Amino acid sequence: MLAKGILAMFAWDETATLAGIHVPTLIITSSHDKLTIPAASRHMVAAIPNAELVEVAPAGHPGFLERSASYDSAIAAFMEKCVGAREQERSTARPHEKKYVRP
Repeated sequence: MLAKGILAMFAWDETATLAGIHVPTLIITSSHDKLTIPAASRHMVAAIPNAELVEVAPAGHPGFLERSASYDSAIAAFMEKCVGAREQERSTARPHEKKYVRP
């Protein structure tokens, strides 16, 4: 049963879905990941509008464990950028043109 599930993953393709992602997206990959290869992450970044890629090196599949500080700093920098953009959007909106920004 497990083998059938793993084989099904190879045929599953959601590439068309990626272009429909319209939220800030950070993809973190590890340079030596043999399960989720960095090329797959680069493909996703190319397909998702305004996505960003951070490659942690050297690290394998459990890169978040091997290089946790690198992952933490990448996520913190991305979040700071997103919050800064949101604050900028709020401060430049004219009262009669306010955009809805989720809290």
